[in-house]
Amino acid sequence: MTDETTNVMIIIIQTEEETAGYLRKYIDKVNNKEAKETLKEFLSNKESHIKACLNIFEEREDEKTYEEDLETETYFEADPSDPEFIKNFVMFLYEKEKNSVKQFEKLVPETNDEQIRLKIRKFISDNNQNVKKLMRLRDEL
Repeated sequence: MTDETTNVMIIIIQTEEETAGYLRKYIDKVNNKEAKETLKEFLSNKESHIKACLNIFEEREDEKTYEEDLETETYFEADPSDPEFIKNFVMFLYEKEKNSVKQFEKLVPETNDEQIRLKIRKFISDNNQNVKKLMRLRDEL
């Protein structure tokens, strides 16, 4: 795997892991059943993206390893007892997911590896679906 492709994969893993981390932290504090189910699907989607990327590294026996060194400019901290908690959390996730789509779109031309390009396009499609689900959920709250 080229350095460019490795870097692309690491960016994807870090982006998806960061969102998954927020979901893991707050999902059990969501008391709206429909919202909780949507967020569980969202978490499952993030975990499948991470697993797919890690599997590619494993298949190719890449010498570089993924390191959990997540630097982030976004940060969400909330009090689950706040009546606006669910709405604020959904809006935070909505913005993160929109940003991840933009970021992933920029990554497609950075690799010549067609398998990786196809994966990134699938992740973009999945994340666009997540944006729509989060928008719907936001409107219902």
